[in-house]
This record gives sequence, structure tokens and C-alpha cells, in this order.
Amino acid sequence: MERMKEKIKQKRKLRMAVNLAFLLLFLALSLTGKIQFWFILFLVGVLASFKVGRVYCGWICPMYTLARPVAWLYRRIGLRRISPPAFLQGQWLRYVFLAAFLGLMVWQRVRGVQLPVLPALTALLLLFVLLFEEKWWHGRVCPFGTILDLSSRPATKALQVSPEKCQGHGDCQKACPTDAIVELDSGKRSIISHRCLRCMNCAAACPVGAIGMKRA
Repeated sequence: MERMKEKIKQKRKLRMAVNLAFLLLFLALSLTGKIQFWFILFLVGVLASFKVGRVYCGWICPMYTLARPVAWLYRRIGLRRISPPAFLQGQWLRYVFLAAFLGLMVWQRVRGVQLPVLPALTALLLLFVLLFEEKWWHGRVCPFGTILDLSSRPATKALQVSPEKCQGHGDCQKACPTDAIVELDSGKRSIISHRCLRCMNCAAACPVGAIGMKRA
């Protein structure tokens, strides 16, 4: 058990280092006017998601990286962010945002103009997570998350909860930033793979080491 926890701890440290490296790359591309290259990286993330799921979201995305300190601060000071109104929580909303994002990209291409779409989207994220629960951004607003939600459904590797080891503590569910973990009738937990960001927060939070990456 201790060996497993140490392994998970090392993976989280690695993920945090990778998060920071890609955030610095994102900032460098933004400042040098070469942010279009980030779309190539995202395309690689989409292709990888068919095999390993939403690794892009949990390991590469600068929006996820910037949302982490905000979530940590709220926990430290004991404040809770508000839930959005009920009419903004439907699944339809994510497709509206995706259509608007794709429409803007096409408009840019047709007009031959360059707008700071990705930096603006990142700034919008910070505004959202300061006010609302983070899971709303990942599950209802982010156009990249919507694309990856769809492309990751055939993934053959996923974080899974071992039903034999799970004791229903629920710590994993509290640690998940996307509502990817649900409670079963038995009181145990299960992970909805296409919502999971592969961030390992749940595995680190589980006191009995019941969560790991396995073949789906």
C-alpha cells in the first residue's frame, strides 16, 4: 500500500512539472504571436485520447493548470464557489459554446484576421473559476473539453476504481474536478471515463489505493 501511494505521489509530481512546462510554452507562444502552433499540440491530444483518454486536459491544458491554484486557495480559506443557475447546467450548453468557438475560428480564417482566441479563452476560464465551481467549466463550457469528451469515449486505458478495494469513503469524489466519479447503489465509487481528465487527483485522495490506470 505504501509503495503504491509513493508511486502515485511521484506521478502527481511529474504531472505538476509537465503542467508547468506546457503552461510556460503556452505563454511563450502567446507572447511571440505563434499561438497557432498550440492547435497542433491539441490535435495530438485528440489523437492520443482515442487510446488513453483526456490526458491533454489533465497534463497539458494551461486552463487546467491555472485553475488548480484557484481551487487550492478556495479550499485553504474555506470558501465555496457558487453553482450556476439550473438552466445553464444542461448538456446542450457545451455544444453551444463549441459551435460558437468553431464559428469564430472559421470567421477568422475567412476574414484573414488573427484574434487572441486562446489567451482570451484562458482569461475567461480564470473569471469563471473565481465565481463558479470548476466542474462547470470542464463539463459545460470549455470547447476543447467537449471535443475530447467525444474523442476519448473509445479509449482503451482509463483510471478505474477497484470494486474489491473500494470502501466507499468518497474522498476520490471530492477530489475530482469534473464530476467524473459517481456513487453506485452499493456505496462504492465508479469513474465515468470520458469525463475523467487523468489528473490522478482521485488516486492520490483514495486512502486505500483502490484507483489505478487499467485497460478498459
